[in-house]
Amino acid sequence: MAKPHTGYQLLSVLAEHGLVRSVWTTNFDQLASRALANSNVAPIEIGIDSAHRIIRPSKAGELTIVSLHGDYRYDRLKNTSEEIRDQESRLEAGLVEDLRDAPTIVCGYSGRDESIMDALSESLEQSGSGSIYWCVQDSTSVAKQVTDLIERARAQGRTAYLVVAQGFDDLMIRLALHCLGGSAQATATALIAKNSGGSDAPRAPFRIDLKEPGTIIKSNAFEIDCPSEVLECELKQWPKEHAWRWVREQTANRNVVAVPFKGKIFALGTMDDLRACFDDNVKDGPRRTPLPEGSLRIEDGAIASLMLEALTRSMVEATGHKATALCCGFAILADRNVSTAPCTLPIPQFTSRCGQSKTSSLSFSSHQSA
Repeated sequence: MAKPHTGYQLLSVLAEHGLVRSVWTTNFDQLASRALANSNVAPIEIGIDSAHRIIRPSKAGELTIVSLHGDYRYDRLKNTSEEIRDQESRLEAGLVEDLRDAPTIVCGYSGRDESIMDALSESLEQSGSGSIYWCVQDSTSVAKQVTDLIERARAQGRTAYLVVAQGFDDLMIRLALHCLGGSAQATATALIAKNSGGSDAPRAPFRIDLKEPGTIIKSNAFEIDCPSEVLECELKQWPKEHAWRWVREQTANRNVVAVPFKGKIFALGTMDDLRACFDDNVKDGPRRTPLPEGSLRIEDGAIASLMLEALTRSMVEATGHKATALCCGFAILADRNVSTAPCTLPIPQFTSRCGQSKTSSLSFSSHQSA
């Protein structure tokens, strides 16, 4: 019998800290529920023969695990295409209800079951805030029904992406390291190290297929600590549309980076420079305010955009490198022939994690750029 490996063990940690609420699976192996045996999370298993449980409200300390077409312990296996199309209607309705307003990650699933794909499509076409991230190993060979689903979801204004990932274990490792903090991340790190194998573990030859890049193999980048607070001000009037463009126009050619955030302006710079950008339109502030908790975890969010643009602009100005704007931020095109003399960036409180001192700016040598 297969044992829960790294991915399922990390799934239990994510569930224990409230980051995973339910698992919907077409597998018959019970790995998700067995991985919870040593955790503080109780599995609530639902199959064809117990579909009535689907209306049961989820509680803290529980993980709902739904077998979408049969379970080898309780149910008669339903793995023929005809029976898959006729799946229990209550489970389909539960899937629609659960995914309509929840962020959903799909991994290791081909999309071949018509009834499940119909339920996914229905949930994303209804009014709601749910999003979907469909993980694939090869972005060039995705089933048409999957790409059609992503397109229909986007047409409804939903967040929907194909994400390149190297399998379930790789996905769970990335989620755990990115989403967990403190002792929870330490637990996840220990699990990853325990399952990684030692020097006696068999090793496969290393090779790289010539395909489109989907992830970073190696980089000379290093983590930095972002400022813990920013400048905040309220405005008297906002434009009726294109608020981001308008804010950038107001701050152009000034030593200020600003973004619209929940009806206010969040910025990096000095109070005087920020006040000069909006002049008589300032209703209240500027003043210092702590960063909203967890705001930097949203990679395409306003706060992450603020930090990325501030850092990118300061590096460009300090080194003479060129940058090109992308849809999700900025990319630096480095010139390896630029002088390697250290330079100091004029953005306060960015600190390299590879240094010991807490300075008011980020120092680096341009030869480290990639």
